[in-house]
Amino acid sequence: MVLVEGEIAGLGLTDARDQHQRALLAQLEDVLMDRAPDTDHVAQGRKLNSDVKKSVCADLDALGYGYIPSHANFMMIDLRRDVRPVIGALRGRGVEVGRLFPALPNFMRVTIGTSEQMKAFVSALKEVMV
Repeated sequence: MVLVEGEIAGLGLTDARDQHQRALLAQLEDVLMDRAPDTDHVAQGRKLNSDVKKSVCADLDALGYGYIPSHANFMMIDLRRDVRPVIGALRGRGVEVGRLFPALPNFMRVTIGTSEQMKAFVSALKEVMV
């Protein structure tokens, strides 16, 4: 790991998908640079994650899909059928979701992304679940 002018360089963190890694690396950088953590950034990130998750849950409720309530940065959505074909169909539309969990073969793991990413996910889910 290289610290360059207060930033961690060389890790290729270039887009919104990396927001959680950035937050962790920012916290690590604070520790390494002996700075107080940016608590506003953490609070804003938690609120944004919560707001986006609430929006996705409302969409899933409207579509009639259940999910396991979550306080994490992901959720488990009950598709009421094998998730493997759905994962492949979403991938074909440019939407990546989590892998199959053998103990929950009808549940799809979805990491909470940006508002735009989650809108794209819900739109693609509507298309593939017809």
